[in-house]
Amino acid sequence: MNTKKRVVVMGIVLLFLVCVLLIGFGMGNMRAKIAAYNFSKHVDSMDLSNLTLTIYYVNPSIFTLYPLGVDEVIDSCGEQAIVVDGDTLEEHIDLLKQVKNAPLKPVWHKAYMNARIYYIFEAEGKGKILDVVMWGEYEDIDIDAGIIFVNGAKVKETDIFYEIIIPFLPDGVARELESYLSRAD
Repeated sequence: MNTKKRVVVMGIVLLFLVCVLLIGFGMGNMRAKIAAYNFSKHVDSMDLSNLTLTIYYVNPSIFTLYPLGVDEVIDSCGEQAIVVDGDTLEEHIDLLKQVKNAPLKPVWHKAYMNARIYYIFEAEGKGKILDVVMWGEYEDIDIDAGIIFVNGAKVKETDIFYEIIIPFLPDGVARELESYLSRAD
């Protein structure tokens, strides 16, 4: 009887640990999915007049001595930040609607942010709806990462997160960014 109780207790403890691990790993991806859902809901409302997109960027191919965070990209970009109003965004509504179906595949390996592009969609009265940081790099694997951060969650890069900002970038930056499209998805 004593052995039977131990087996049952160990089974319950093991099940509990598995549940905790699954929930912990899934939370980051859930944050990204909620952000994409909220953004899509706002776009579907067809009232983009109170929506703005702000894009901060540093030349993606520039070498830095240390990985850049969002604050460094914002500081480096300074006055060159691109601000797109709701009327201009409305001209690209079909592109914005594609975020709803974006595959958000979580990145499970340890990774750190090495930002070159940061953009944020904000709605008047609601604040930040969606923000994206490009890129991240694996801590323990020496491969081309293909990681972006969507509302802080690490996910594999997907073309739509490039495509929605390309129309608003200067030509040289847009051409450089388009070179990343083939490696996404």
